[in-house]
Amino acid sequence: MFELIAYIFKIIIALGVGFIIGYNYKKDQRSMQMQLNTTILSFLVTSLFGILVLSVNFDINFVSFIFIAIVYLVTKQYSDFDLIDKNRLIFAGINGIIIGLGYVFYSILITLFFSYLINNYDIISQLFNKEYWDLKENDEDDKNEIDINA
Repeated sequence: MFELIAYIFKIIIALGVGFIIGYNYKKDQRSMQMQLNTTILSFLVTSLFGILVLSVNFDINFVSFIFIAIVYLVTKQYSDFDLIDKNRLIFAGINGIIIGLGYVFYSILITLFFSYLINNYDIISQLFNKEYWDLKENDEDDKNEIDINA
């Protein structure tokens, strides 16, 4: 009976985590479709691993085959998505594996970190882009110049 309650808890957490992974502050049709895809993928993988963990003959090597299948599915099925969306789908599958194996707390922590990185990708990438900082310094130099002839 306890295994059934734990399984239901894993499924509910997987749905929430999949929703968070696919969340995008832009409310267009494409972001809503990505949210649905990440939620479904996380749910399916968690339900599969939740049942496999309960079986007596569970082999941990099977995890690698499922991971390869998820990567293959994402690259072939979702070829029209951009790289960030594909990474979201792969991460939803990985989180499904993690939750299905029973590491719910770790999955929630890594999901919050991943969600923050993906939703603020443009700001973080500007920190590491040297050309952006060079342009910003040039703009500040232009602002400090005084136009005496005007």
